[in-house]
Amino acid sequence: MLRRRRKPFRIAWPGVLLLLIFALALFLRLHFLTVAGPRTLTHDELGYDTTAVQLLEKGVLGYNYGNPAVPTGAPNAFVTPGYPLFLAAVYKVHGLLAPGTSPLPSVQFVQAILSLGVVGLVFLLGSRLGGYPAGLIAACCAAIYPPFIWANCRILTEPLFTLFFTGYVYLVQVSRERHGQEPAPVRYGATGFLLGLSALIRPTVAPLLAVAPLGLPRGLRSRFFLATLCGFLLALLPWVVRNYVDFHAFIPFATQTGNPFLRGTDPYDPYDRYGPSVIKDVPPEQQFRVGLERIRHGLETEPRRWVAWFTVGKLSWLWLKPWGGMPYMQEIANALHRLLVAGGVLGMVFALRHPPLRWPAAVVATMTAIQLAFIPLNRYVFPLMPALIVLAAWSATHAATLAFRGFGRVHGYFCGCRKRVDRRE
Repeated sequence: MLRRRRKPFRIAWPGVLLLLIFALALFLRLHFLTVAGPRTLTHDELGYDTTAVQLLEKGVLGYNYGNPAVPTGAPNAFVTPGYPLFLAAVYKVHGLLAPGTSPLPSVQFVQAILSLGVVGLVFLLGSRLGGYPAGLIAACCAAIYPPFIWANCRILTEPLFTLFFTGYVYLVQVSRERHGQEPAPVRYGATGFLLGLSALIRPTVAPLLAVAPLGLPRGLRSRFFLATLCGFLLALLPWVVRNYVDFHAFIPFATQTGNPFLRGTDPYDPYDRYGPSVIKDVPPEQQFRVGLERIRHGLETEPRRWVAWFTVGKLSWLWLKPWGGMPYMQEIANALHRLLVAGGVLGMVFALRHPPLRWPAAVVATMTAIQLAFIPLNRYVFPLMPALIVLAAWSATHAATLAFRGFGRVHGYFCGCRKRVDRRE
């Protein structure tokens, strides 16, 4: 009786490497939370913490920008509800499991775990664009990128928003690659719903609803847009209804738009370090109008300075340095950040000739252009780093492929020359 030959045992090295990357990412995030210790909350963090506590204790959702440590006592729509609801949910679970203790470490732990989801999405997106090598390089960069490690200790929107937003970018990429197959209205609707959830955390992503369908064939473009629009509106519907019932006004996102816009009209001093604050004594309902007047006056009196500020100036403030503060890793963080930004920009250039790269490139370009209208905080472009890392990983693998091809051609040329010499001898 013939015995069946056993297949030789083979190690799936890509899977092993990915597992090691995830293990490294988890270790770095939890280790930093351990060594960072308790954190003193700053302005925005205080506001979100107070909002979540007020929501749990009184059922009132309101953010007090003027005095973040004091509850509003009445509802408002100054910020979107996504992050306060997330905080309230974690606080509630923590209160049931460990009553009488601070819930902030639990929030930081949950955000660290969610950050692993970003690493996974970066791997999936990179693999779609450049195969396993690009996916593994992108995942490794996301695992060790210092701001991705540091951000989890902050009680701010960025960790949660980055996960939802990167998931949206990935789903759109899947739809763009499968446009030749049967339409998938459920997936399109889920894509729009995920964008809606992202907008409930950070509203600036809403314009991508109109940008995403542009790379699809004309016959599919309208169906994709309508399905994603339905999902988007479904996510926003409870918030819009709540605002209409409470304030008798149509408020799709938040009422704080004028604040970051007005702060962005203070050339080279948006943090009020060298002069008086531009928002001092300006009522919230007039901040947007005052910002427009400042821009008009600036373009009339100092056009070069104001044009430079809204282009090169804000771009440098947004992208030259990473968000975050890790004293013992700051130089490494700066060097890695600039390397990734340079590689990502190179990938955006390659996107002109490589259609699969156009969607992540369009995301980075569109969101950066939107951010130029507001205060240039590098914290606000932090959620774009996953897409930029994927573009940088693609650039690295593409450059390596070209280098190996060039080496092979040179090697083949010299081998051919040697053979011809041997024949002559």
